[in-house]
Amino acid sequence: MKIAVLGLGSIGLRHAKNLRKLGADVIGYDIDEMKQREFQGKVVSRNFALEQCEAVLSATPTEQHMHDYMSIGVKPLFMEKPMFNKLERPEEFYRDDFKTQKVWVGYMLRFHPCVRFTADKIASGRIGKPLWATFIVSQLNTKYTDSVVLNWSHEIDLALHLFGPAQVLCASVKTEEEVDVIADFVLEHITGVRSTIHMDYVTKQEIREFWIAGTERNVGADLVGRSTVWGRSYEVHSGSWDGDYFNEMAAWMKVLEGKEESFLATGQDGVDVVRICEQVKEMASR
Repeated sequence: MKIAVLGLGSIGLRHAKNLRKLGADVIGYDIDEMKQREFQGKVVSRNFALEQCEAVLSATPTEQHMHDYMSIGVKPLFMEKPMFNKLERPEEFYRDDFKTQKVWVGYMLRFHPCVRFTADKIASGRIGKPLWATFIVSQLNTKYTDSVVLNWSHEIDLALHLFGPAQVLCASVKTEEEVDVIADFVLEHITGVRSTIHMDYVTKQEIREFWIAGTERNVGADLVGRSTVWGRSYEVHSGSWDGDYFNEMAAWMKVLEGKEESFLATGQDGVDVVRICEQVKEMASR
């Protein structure tokens, strides 16, 4: 299968490498000549890439995503997160689009073994009825200039993935030099679960974890340490971030071949995350 990778920065190169390992014929496009050299593959024009490919992976800057989304026709599209900076079209139009165009979004935390472990415990009913959850993603930021809410939107997708659609109940955002650096907000999910999410760019020692309480048992996960606490049991999971990214691309290749894969984030999932991001920013500014 021939796949066009638009955007050959670090994440685009990572995906291209994994797609090659999975047997795909990968062609690339980037406006930056240095990135083209780093690609170490066939670099073509954007139009040629879109004409020749069977599927597209967009790893361009977020502000370019709408153009990518609108210009590739009905070819399958995998788009790096966040899907958009903001919802520039009413959500019902996206839903109509997704009936004819298959779109997936790069929320790779779904492929972390701690998340798979937790999702299985929830789906099997082994924690009982989920009551509440808290998610934390904290890391010192030395390079990102975009909002912490958009950049760490993995955690929003994770909450929606585990507990269903949600609305923002309350939100607080701290801004420094026009960049949102700390955000705290509460989601009320359609399933009745209430989840709190903390994100920041200021914590020196990285934290990425969550805790979920159920009527029968609790489960917690340290995503950096790749470990889970299940009741009174502690388990370390094998693998690496590189492996999680590889598994994400393996899942995408699987659906492109017409096979079923339930863990990939869909285009509608991506839209739902951006909607939450917009609600957080709006509520925090009141």
